[in-house]
Amino acid sequence: MKYLIWLVGGIAALDQGMKSEIEQETDGEFPRDLPGAKGQIRIHRNHNYGFPFGFLKEKPQLVTAVPLAVSPQPEVRFLSCLLSDFAGC
Repeated sequence: MKYLIWLVGGIAALDQGMKSEIEQETDGEFPRDLPGAKGQIRIHRNHNYGFPFGFLKEKPQLVTAVPLAVSPQPEVRFLSCLLSDFAGC
C-alpha cells in the first residue's frame, strides 16, 4: 500500500511541474494543441485571481496558499483508509 503514497505524490508533483512550465510560456502561445496529442487536447492558460467574484483579488499569495493547504486533506484521509484496510472509514 505504500506505493499509493508515492503514486499520489508523483501525480501531485507532475501536476505542479506542468503548471509551472505553462506559466513560464508567453501569453501569445495559447490556446494551442498539446504536442503529440494529435489535436485532441488543447492547452489554455487560465487564472483564478481571487476565488469567485474576485473575493481575494488583492491577496494573490493567499489565493495560492489556500488550495495547497486544503487539497492534501482528502488524499490523506483516503490513504489512511487504504492503509488501515478501511477500518473506521
